[in-house]
Amino acid sequence: QVLASGEGTVAPILRYVGLRLPEAVSMLIPIAALLAGLLAFAELARHRELVVIFSAGMSRLRLVIAALPVAFLIAGIQFVIEDQAVPFAAKELRRWGIGDDDPHTSQTFAWIHLDGDIVRYRPLATGEDGPRLVQVTIYRRDADGALIEAIDADRAVYEPGGWVLYDGHRAAGGQIPTQRFDRLRWSGGPDPSLLAEANAPPGTRPLADLAAIVALGGLGDYPPYVYRLALNERLVRPVMTILLVILGVALVHPLPRRGSVGIFIATGAALGALCWTAAALLTSIGELGLL
Repeated sequence: QVLASGEGTVAPILRYVGLRLPEAVSMLIPIAALLAGLLAFAELARHRELVVIFSAGMSRLRLVIAALPVAFLIAGIQFVIEDQAVPFAAKELRRWGIGDDDPHTSQTFAWIHLDGDIVRYRPLATGEDGPRLVQVTIYRRDADGALIEAIDADRAVYEPGGWVLYDGHRAAGGQIPTQRFDRLRWSGGPDPSLLAEANAPPGTRPLADLAAIVALGGLGDYPPYVYRLALNERLVRPVMTILLVILGVALVHPLPRRGSVGIFIATGAALGALCWTAAALLTSIGELGLL
């Protein structure tokens, strides 16, 4: 697909690698941070520099505080990449239609969950009167999922104050249409910027979008709890990186014996791997809705 899009030139390959790079870097940063922290404190211990540091009256807590600026810098870089670069790259891949990132705009209709409602519409466009959807159908449901009302509209236009439906009809409980309307305010309609990528995977959305979707009660093909999980994961991953950076302070011994430096690095790497495994397991359980 990549080669075909560039008619045999190398440019699409470079573009593809560049768009995949942010995701790869975001995965490597915690690993690199852990290993860098372990090696740094191992070197301090091997050259007996920790003996001098602790003899001068510095406690492990103060050593942790001294390492925090570097840890926060690494975590900040990781957050920016995951919150800005990864969503941008994923969006470009969807537009490009490469691999599994085929754009939803090729579909005849888009379906989204919006709080308890289900909405069907043709993909977002921009008209003279502002962002609009065409052939909109809104299925309103109660807390048990039973259909309360079906609303069909020729179009929905985003105006100051929210969405407005035009030229449609309403039917209570899915019955034969009983009420026509020329103009109807769509209460609870989402921001147009969210609809532009309504069915994008939650993990490829910026934090601001995730917070807005959680406040709405859901959006797109995914259940609401998946967006809450993605929001929490976005906030927790940099925190975990900070903890991994300072893990070496808790494990290192100021007077290492022969071979103990290798054991220290291996123990730290094992604990880091345990943390990643536990995080991946909890994420998988959360995606199943079991948390």
